This record gives sequence, C-alpha cells and structure tokens, in this order.
Amino acid sequence: MSELKNHGVAADDVAAGLLALEAGIEIEMVSNTFLKHGTNLVDKSPELLEKIDHAVWKILELKNELGLFEHPYADSSVEADVVRSDELVSAAKNAAKKSCVLLKNDNEILPLSASNPVLIIGPFAETQALLGNWNCKGKRSETISVENGFRQHADRVFAYEFLDEVPEDVLVSADSVLVTLGEAWDQSGEGHSSANLELSSAQQSLIFDLKALGKKVIGLGFAGRPLALGAVIDDLDALLWTWYLGNEAGSAIAELVLGLDSPTGRLPMSFPRVSSQLPLRYNELRSGRPANDSTYSSRYQDLPIGPLFSFGYGLRYGQVRIEQIELSDVVITDRNPVSISLLLINESEYDTAESLLLFMEDPVSNLVRPVRELLDFKRIPLKKGEAKRVEFSVSTDSLSYVDHQGEKRLENGEVRFYINDLTAVIGEIEVVK
Repeated sequence: MSELKNHGVAADDVAAGLLALEAGIEIEMVSNTFLKHGTNLVDKSPELLEKIDHAVWKILELKNELGLFEHPYADSSVEADVVRSDELVSAAKNAAKKSCVLLKNDNEILPLSASNPVLIIGPFAETQALLGNWNCKGKRSETISVENGFRQHADRVFAYEFLDEVPEDVLVSADSVLVTLGEAWDQSGEGHSSANLELSSAQQSLIFDLKALGKKVIGLGFAGRPLALGAVIDDLDALLWTWYLGNEAGSAIAELVLGLDSPTGRLPMSFPRVSSQLPLRYNELRSGRPANDSTYSSRYQDLPIGPLFSFGYGLRYGQVRIEQIELSDVVITDRNPVSISLLLINESEYDTAESLLLFMEDPVSNLVRPVRELLDFKRIPLKKGEAKRVEFSVSTDSLSYVDHQGEKRLENGEVRFYINDLTAVIGEIEVVK
C-alpha cells in the first residue's frame, strides 16, 4: 500500500492507507500504513468503521474455514515427520516431472538407454543450486543434482562443467551428450529483468563444439523464464526445458530422459527466437497488416514469422492422437450451449497425460479482439493404449468480451475453435443473441 506514493496517487502513508481501505483492501502485507494511521483515520471519518467491520469479518471467516479457532497453533513436534516425508518427496518429484516441457526430439533421440554411458556437461551438471528464486525454506543441501539424479538409474555417469575437463576416452565412448544450459537461479525472479535473453557465449560455444565433434546434443534448459534460443536450436538434437524444479530436480530429469516416464508439460509462455522479438504472446491483438510474406506486414524481415515455440507447445514420447472431433450444434444461444467432443488415443508405450487447450477466434468484432483466446483446458490421464472421449462445454458467456465501459458484450457472428494447434480450425459456430 505504501507504494501508492511511488505511483503518485498518494502524497503520504495516511493518504495511501485511506485509499486502500476505501478500495476494499482487507489485509495489508509488508507495509503498515493502516496500522500506523488507522486510528486517526477512523477518528476523522467514523463511517470507515463499516468497511473495517467488513474486512475483519472476511478475515474471521477465513480463519474459521481453516479451523484456526479450534486449533490456532501448529504442533511443531510433528514437523520432523511431515517435512521431507516420503509422501511429500514423491509429490515433489511428480510435480517436477509434470513441469518439464519437451521442446525438440529429432529422430526420437530421447529417451536414452541407462545401459549406455551418460555424459553431462555444462554449468548445471553437478550443482545443487536448482531451487530457483524465492525458494523460501528449500535447502540446497537436500537438492538432487542432475549428476546424482542419473546415478540413481545408470552405472556409468560422467559430469563436468567444461568440455576440456572431459577425459578423451569418456568423450569417445559417448554418442550423445546432455548439455545443461540456461541461466543461474538468481538471474530470474522478482526484480530480475534482463534485456538479453540469449545464452551466454560460453554455452553457445559448448553446443557448437560438441556438434562439430559429431555428437548428438541434448539440451537440458534451466531458467525461470523463456530464453531466446534461435542461435542454437538447429544444433540441438533434443531439448527438454526443465525450469527450476526444486529439491527433486535431478531425479525428475533423469527419469524423463531415461524413459522411466514421459514428459507431458506444455509451455505457459511463448519462446522468442531472439531477445528483440519481445513482447511476444499468443493472444496479441489483431493487426491491420497481419504477418505474412509481404514486405509490408507486421513481421521482422530477418526472422521467420512467429515464436520459436508457442504458448501451449509441448511434445511427449510416442503419439497421443486426437480423432472424431464433433460439435453438438452449429449455432449457439444463451439457452443452447455447444459441446465439443473428441476421442483421445494414447498410441505411445507410456502411461501419460495429454493437455488439451481449447482456443477461440472471433474474426469480426466491434472491438479489436486477440487473434486467439484460451477458453478452457483439460489434463487427461491416459494408460498405454487407452482411448477416452473428452468433452468441452462452451456457453455464450465464455464467448463474450468486456467493452470500453466495463460491460460484458456478446455479438452475433462466426466463432472459430482450435485445440492445441493455433493454426488448425477444428470447428465453427454462429452466435445468435
């Protein structure tokens, strides 16, 4: 609340506290403007008591829902049994595996065999500094490194930070090399913006040198955000983006790379080709000159159109196929929602999960709308060889937008739908008010 002064809408803490209270803020965190000045504010404006009563009531309701009146204090004696329990460690590893996104896998080079030597090189090969920013009480000493993650499943594991550290016999014996790339944990997070999102020159050189040696180069990406990988992507045979996965990072990565499990993640943000391509988003507003092969369009003349990897992109081992997409109707009204059903077939050799992202496009509107909008998503678990029927329900409310007056608005006309692929229309309907 005190930052209202920095925004220039409050002259001092007194004014900031009053503005926040009148706006409906119920809990002040970090700053203490109301704690310091609340009594004086109420003395001057007794009508504020009604807002305070409302705020207090909401907080009491929350405490009641949490059972804090019956059990106001945690039992510190059970901490040792709960923290790092087998159940929670397993949950952390599963969450880490679900977070990884397979971005490239030429000729299905992944998964690797644990019977072959595993060579890992780069700045994140041996380190336990894999918790990411804002890691709270996470302990680096309890974090499983990439090297140690692979040692849980393979007998011949070799990890080095630099290429010139690798013994000649180890380098010769490895047909493929895992290259750890990205940025250190303290380079991203709150207050850590960077103008340059390219990999360091040392990391780029490592990739190029390994490729020149005739190795299959598999990238393991560490970062708290997308990086610009256009300079190296052609020299990577595969790329698994791992972000920062927490204590179980090494175990999760090893199990995915060695095929004990299949990656299932999809990107929450688009990856640029180069830093200057930003800002980049799947739901950008329509342009008067959409990007195309013409010189006079909204594109960069020295780059291919679009991101390197778009929002929602993600591969897995084997194939999960979508078939039999059907719309329940071609017209939607307030009383007649439309369902979109499809058959999902797991043709891979893994128990997996497929994320389905349903997008819409409103091609003509009184207010400029995004080229694509995410309507809904589902994550569907699938056993090996299993097929499931999946259904989305679309209402007119989900197709409406907020106009300049802050009111929801629905217009007659065509709406197109897409699933996962932002370019392939899977169905069209007509909106009738």
